[in-house]
Amino acid sequence: MPKKDYKPLILSLFQDKNSASFQKAKKELRKLIQKTLKVYFSPEVERLLRKHYKNDYMEELFQETLVKIFFSKRTLLKLSFISEGYLFTLIKNVIYFCLSTKCRALKYEISFEEVKEKWKERFKDSEEIEKVKAEEIVAHISFDYLKEIKAEEWLEILVKILTPKDRDTLCHYLFRIFEGETKEKGSAVLYKRWERLKKKIKKNLGKELEGEEEIFKETLKKFFKRICQKRAKK
Repeated sequence: MPKKDYKPLILSLFQDKNSASFQKAKKELRKLIQKTLKVYFSPEVERLLRKHYKNDYMEELFQETLVKIFFSKRTLLKLSFISEGYLFTLIKNVIYFCLSTKCRALKYEISFEEVKEKWKERFKDSEEIEKVKAEEIVAHISFDYLKEIKAEEWLEILVKILTPKDRDTLCHYLFRIFEGETKEKGSAVLYKRWERLKKKIKKNLGKELEGEEEIFKETLKKFFKRICQKRAKK
């Protein structure tokens, strides 16, 4: 029996949320989330989610999964086939994220006046900013906020997978990029380490990197500030 292709479901999730196709896909995705909880997690995990997010925990997981899917849109659209296992992995990552109580970060609220204050530098004068639609600015603010979350996720992955030697190699190159250091001591060895490190990062972050260069640059900036500069001070 051929395996089910879930790409049509993913495509439906990119439709208008009031459309019949979106609502049908939403029900199916919620079933997959429930199945992921039962197959990969203990009942205690579901109890913790219910305790923290009340009866809204399934809707919370659905919304977070939807955000994750939108983040991976370019990659997902390039895939010719999307398996159940692929979606299980995606949903598992969302559940781990929510267990760290970060889910509600997406419910970031800001008044229009605060938004205008944040975006004044983009406009020549106060009259011009008044002409800009509120939803247009808020959309940018929301996107920037989601990019920040994604960069934090990737930073966590880097911290977990990189060995002390990997960190030395990455920091060496980041110091050259961000502070202009040009020390070439042991450059041949470092070059080989750098080539291995690039493959390692690509293997762990995979296709998520495609089309997300700006987010990855932000991730490297965070790594440089939090890891490299601290190590240099010791």
